[in-house]
Amino acid sequence: MSRTIHRETLFDGTVAQNTAEATNSFKWDKCSGDASVLFSSTAGDITVQQQCSHDGENWVTAVNNAGTTVGTIATNATVTTGRYVSYSPVLAPYGRYLVTENNTAGTDVVLYVIFQEDQ
Repeated sequence: MSRTIHRETLFDGTVAQNTAEATNSFKWDKCSGDASVLFSSTAGDITVQQQCSHDGENWVTAVNNAGTTVGTIATNATVTTGRYVSYSPVLAPYGRYLVTENNTAGTDVVLYVIFQEDQ
């Protein structure tokens, strides 16, 4: 069995102050195991959360049976030239990330997802 590492750019744009932007989506079916998110921002204070979809059209932020949000990548992340976060993705056919600026300042954000595919 061979393994391939994939890196996909899901967002490269601006998140205005006190708003949220969704990244492009991707299919999780290629991902085997953990994933990593690499993001950078130029200003502000951001939160990054994985969102899930069964059809690639309707999106939710996953919660556990206690109602607690799961799939959070970062909270209150300030200016960074690159933060690399490894985590176990929430199981869903499709995924994307919601980048929220927490009312500090608009920011430019670049976000990649990195994952392994077994072939």
